[in-house]
Amino acid sequence: MGRSETEAAGTFLGAGGQSVEPTDDRPLSPALRRTREDARAYAKASQPPNTSRAYASDWGHYLDWCQSVELPSESANPEVIGLYLTAMANGSIGGVALAVSTIDRRLSALTWTFRQLKQVVDRKDPQIATVLCGIKRVHGKRPAAKEAALTEDLLAMLDTLDLRKLGHIRDKAILLVGFAGGLRRSEIVGLDVGPGQSVDTDEACMDSSVAGTTSNSGGDGAAPSCSWTT
Repeated sequence: MGRSETEAAGTFLGAGGQSVEPTDDRPLSPALRRTREDARAYAKASQPPNTSRAYASDWGHYLDWCQSVELPSESANPEVIGLYLTAMANGSIGGVALAVSTIDRRLSALTWTFRQLKQVVDRKDPQIATVLCGIKRVHGKRPAAKEAALTEDLLAMLDTLDLRKLGHIRDKAILLVGFAGGLRRSEIVGLDVGPGQSVDTDEACMDSSVAGTTSNSGGDGAAPSCSWTT
């Protein structure tokens, strides 16, 4: 099998829907080739199409900016990423300052894409975290006050869910967590619970720090801290 044929059969889905080189030139058996193709299909299906398109567009935006200012884009360099966030906030890119929500989404896109390339974007690195905190303090807008949902409102919403469906189970969890913590929609979206963050006890328990709240407008995630036990 030639090199081009091996690449076509053995590549795996990578950043922005592009392919990553296989680690060697060994020919693939038909069964393994089918498995690789299925793996690519599953990886592609891991995100909604709209999210995949948005992340691919954001990744391209980052690559174009790096090229325009002659900075390396191959590694998850915190300084380069911090400069990119600043350029989006101060209007250096296209003469228009971008909204904080757009900047936040593009950072999420970079984090996800670099992870597919087996690189880690350390969002707690001072060159990223402090810059983003400053951007949110200077350019962030306080959310408009909304009428709070009451217990009867929550129960009415829960009654519309069909718990035989996985998506509805997810929706129930989101509604209950949001209600228990008194969280805004933007704060619920900001919740990030990954492996190793759960608490192993005899009770069902969740601890969470919420970024970008009224008392923490800098969005550094330091406060407030919410804890629920059932």
